[in-house]
Amino acid sequence: RFPFAEIPGRGEFVLFMTFFDPNPRGETQVIPTLSARRTGPAPRALWAGAAALTLSFLFGSSGALAAAPPANTIIGNQASATYLDPNGASQLATSNLVQTTVQQVGSFNLDTYTTVTTNVVNTKTGAAGTTVYAPHVLTNTGNGTDTFTLSVAAPASPNGFTKVEVFADANADGVPDSTTALCSVVPGAVCNVPAQTVAGGNGTFPFVVAYSIPSTASSSTFTSPVAATITATAGTPALYAAGNTQAADVDNVNLTDQAAFNATKSLSVPSVAWSANGGTWPAASVSGPRSVAGCAATTTAAGAPAAGCVYTTYTLKFNNTGGAAGRFVMTDTLPAGFTYVPGSAVWSNAPGTALTDAPQGDVAGNAIDFTATGNTLAFVVASLPPNVTQTASFVVMVNNTAAIGTSTTTNTAKYNPVTVPTTVTSDNPGTTGSPTNPASYNVIGTFGIVLGSASGSPTTSLDTAVGNPNTTAADTTTVASAAMGATVKFTQTVFNTGNATDVVNLTAALGTFPAGTTFKFFAADGVTPLIDNNSDGIPDTGPVAANGSVQFVLAATLPSPGTLPTG
Repeated sequence: RFPFAEIPGRGEFVLFMTFFDPNPRGETQVIPTLSARRTGPAPRALWAGAAALTLSFLFGSSGALAAAPPANTIIGNQASATYLDPNGASQLATSNLVQTTVQQVGSFNLDTYTTVTTNVVNTKTGAAGTTVYAPHVLTNTGNGTDTFTLSVAAPASPNGFTKVEVFADANADGVPDSTTALCSVVPGAVCNVPAQTVAGGNGTFPFVVAYSIPSTASSSTFTSPVAATITATAGTPALYAAGNTQAADVDNVNLTDQAAFNATKSLSVPSVAWSANGGTWPAASVSGPRSVAGCAATTTAAGAPAAGCVYTTYTLKFNNTGGAAGRFVMTDTLPAGFTYVPGSAVWSNAPGTALTDAPQGDVAGNAIDFTATGNTLAFVVASLPPNVTQTASFVVMVNNTAAIGTSTTTNTAKYNPVTVPTTVTSDNPGTTGSPTNPASYNVIGTFGIVLGSASGSPTTSLDTAVGNPNTTAADTTTVASAAMGATVKFTQTVFNTGNATDVVNLTAALGTFPAGTTFKFFAADGVTPLIDNNSDGIPDTGPVAANGSVQFVLAATLPSPGTLPTG
């Protein structure tokens, strides 16, 4: 009989198996198995006793399971057969393990482009003597790590730039991480970035290119748009398909003596006070779990989150790199994984003051006009002076339906890079075609495993207390007796109570089984051996879907001693 005991916090489950022992006190009587009563060769001796079995569970990465197998992953297969020996006992034999190693296959993109193109991904505008920044992201979509080089080719002044530089942007907020450039060139030279190592499985290398417009630039010496070509080259070309060893796209830069706006989006707390919670913003987490059901999208709830409720803070930063003040408009439609917290938005020029979510009702004189309708936000700054940077920040709740990863928690805000007419308002923002950098919250899965019998469920198989299995059939598997030398099979069920796909490692301890007993794990059919799917040297269940279950069979082959063991 197998009662199952889960040990929280250790990823380990202990199964206590008891074979009932015939005894003169009559506590439990062993009923001979069919093979012990069959005619023909002499029946094998029956063994009964107690044994302890341990199954350890390794919580895997949901992201890894969603991607292709990583390079150097070992994929194996093994066959098994059962038969009756001359004494009528069931025996089990397995074949050798056949293994295949996954080779590395390369693929990548630059700003989603996988080949050399002339497509424009950034259009930036600035006045003479200013520097504009264009964000880019290189993504390694292959199954292994590789290096990549980057180059930026742009014309020199007078019809070009006085300097071109490339900076790392690890947090992908569209702003250089430091003042240390990866490459910096004067007019006419190509800016070459040394090889950067990028992990496979959608690893990224975000970076920004800085273009310095000459202080003497004019419409006659700087013909807008001035184009720069960004090229990414894979470090190990042999891994890639023809045409995917390089990718390229284009930045355009325009000169203006009017207003010229640029904007970025990030998960960050602004330097100004919030309107609630004593001025303290919710932490701007870039990754974490999603909320449980029933959380409230209110400033009160976000200021003091209940258990399981998750909130984070977004900041939109915008500036004017032009030569005159202008009217600035920006929109942000949040993805399905978020819910905007009403009344949470604050403008940097009015610290601690909540922007109303109704149109044309904010700071006196409509210096800013903000509207929030559901997850659609829009605001208009009446006059943004040259060389001035401002922010608008707000809070979102991470929905309980947000997908694991970033697919429902990534988006870009959009803005108009030039001044807009006074007819543009937050409830009539017009076309805002220039995107910010993407800003993502990475939803991390939560993990939980329940182990039970073939007839159990995630609730009925739960232990009564830490390490104490319940005694119901949902948490117990019983084999009344077994012949020495026979193979006894126990069907168990692993329930994944987490919200992400998981892999469960399986190991068995000898406990008080007689010396020489061997254990093997099989699929639910009892004949297909379980192998090591995650290449850690331990057989496992393979992927178990969130809220799903997998049955497996533990086969214990007893030894054939001349005498029965005691106990």
